Amino acid sequence: MPPKRRKSPARPSQYVRPDICCFGEGAVEFGGRASTLHPSSRRVHFIPRVHSRKCASECGDCPRINLRTLLKAIKSMEERLEGKIDIITPRLSKTDWSEQLSEDDFQMVIKSRDEALQECQKIKGQMEAMEDRERHKVANLQRQLKEAKEDNDKVATILENVLVSHSKMQAALEKVQTELGCKDSEITSLRKDRTQSQQKIQRLEAELEQCQAKLVFIETQHNNQVGPLCKALEAARGDNKKLAISLKQTLQTNSTLQSKLTQTHGELDSKEIECQKLIVCRQQLIEEAKTGEKLYSERLESLRKQFQTEREATKKAAHRESIELKKALDEASSKSAEVSRTNKELRQKVADLEKSLDNYREKMKSHKAQIRHLLASKANNAQNTERIKEIESELRQMEVIKQQYQKKNYEQSQSIQKFMTELTGLQSEMQMLAKNQYEVETQNRQLKTQLELERKLRQQLEDQCQSLEETVKHLKKCKEETERKLKEARVESEQITANLEEAHRWFKFKFDRLQLEPVKNHQLKIPNENSYGKEAEKEEAMKLPSQASLNRWETKQQLKLIARKYQSELDRK
Repeated sequence: MPPKRRKSPARPSQYVRPDICCFGEGAVEFGGRASTLHPSSRRVHFIPRVHSRKCASECGDCPRINLRTLLKAIKSMEERLEGKIDIITPRLSKTDWSEQLSEDDFQMVIKSRDEALQECQKIKGQMEAMEDRERHKVANLQRQLKEAKEDNDKVATILENVLVSHSKMQAALEKVQTELGCKDSEITSLRKDRTQSQQKIQRLEAELEQCQAKLVFIETQHNNQVGPLCKALEAARGDNKKLAISLKQTLQTNSTLQSKLTQTHGELDSKEIECQKLIVCRQQLIEEAKTGEKLYSERLESLRKQFQTEREATKKAAHRESIELKKALDEASSKSAEVSRTNKELRQKVADLEKSLDNYREKMKSHKAQIRHLLASKANNAQNTERIKEIESELRQMEVIKQQYQKKNYEQSQSIQKFMTELTGLQSEMQMLAKNQYEVETQNRQLKTQLELERKLRQQLEDQCQSLEETVKHLKKCKEETERKLKEARVESEQITANLEEAHRWFKFKFDRLQLEPVKNHQLKIPNENSYGKEAEKEEAMKLPSQASLNRWETKQQLKLIARKYQSELDRK
């Protein structure tokens, strides 16, 4: 019996990974099984390199085409492998008979063939799942692209609308600015008119103060002039009463003189005493009048001081008194009416006094005649005549004072009339100023309302501009996000192409190695235990680089998955 051929070493469990869904891993498993499927004495031919490179380039261009081409290549490889296996099986049987192989080796080959077919079916299922996933991904990407295009179209339309609205807003803002400039010029003109009206009001107030000062001065003069006259009239009335009493007494004495001539001397003595008393009373009255004049002069000085203080107070209270002018005018008119009435009464009283004076004169003349006839021999009659002369002089003085008073009353009436005309003019001017001020206030209110409306419009326009700017920023952000997603999709497609290229390289490396194994098996025909150990070591040495490359590829895939998960989590946050 010739020595049995060495069985191919079993594939480690690391190479069988049915749970891996990546295409590269499936390709690795398929390559691993292909190494165990065929014996070392048979050669297997695969697709040439040019076709594989073209497929890789096409895979880099589009992921759908990559998957389809790879599936087609894998199916063609499977068909060729099945054909070659069918061809190899009779040959193996012949060689087994020739080399006296046992049935166990043939069963192992069949089992390896079945396992390879099962693995091919698994790879087909995985590839179909990968196709479905890639289709879903492509559909999602197309949908995202459509949405991005729609968003871009919407963004473009919105931007156009925003630009149109922005141009409209700029035109409206220019109009508003021109209107604001016109209104500012109107406001400046109105302010100038207001300042001019205020200056006019101040001038009129100064004129009012001057008129009030004149009024106060005239009233003080009137009071100063009328007060002593009234007092003089009262004193004259008292003197007249006393004279009436004395005349009555003289009449009584005259009646008694006729009956009692003998008692004339005693009565004359008593009359002399009475005349002396009257002289003393007259002197007292003169002194009282002088003291009254001093008091009145002192009062006048105090009134002047008060007037100065009141004048300063009136300057401060001019605005308040302007409101009370009407009342003061009414009171002044009533006072003027009362003054006119009092003047009329005084005139009537003066006329009555003149009549009484005429009567008194006539009576005095009769009394003088009687006294001259009766008391011609007495020196007291001279004193009586002197007294009468003094009374006449006083009466003349009273007449002069009366004339002066009439003149002053006439002048005062004329000044009052002038003052009334000036007051009416001032009232008309004040009414005109009030009307102008009311019109200015109404215009100012209208301007204020217009300004408030314009401010509100401006604020609304600014808010709209801000909202439009925010929408533009949001759209820019959306555009950037879409661009970023597209970049990520491109990066993923590039990664897929790189993975496919790596898988293709691994396939090439594995297939080249499988092609080299039958040559080595032909060279090592002498089966020795030492040679068996050396071949096992060589096969393990040949397997080590493939395992290292697989481990590297798996670590790369895991790192990529971790990086994608991390990026997705960051995007969600």
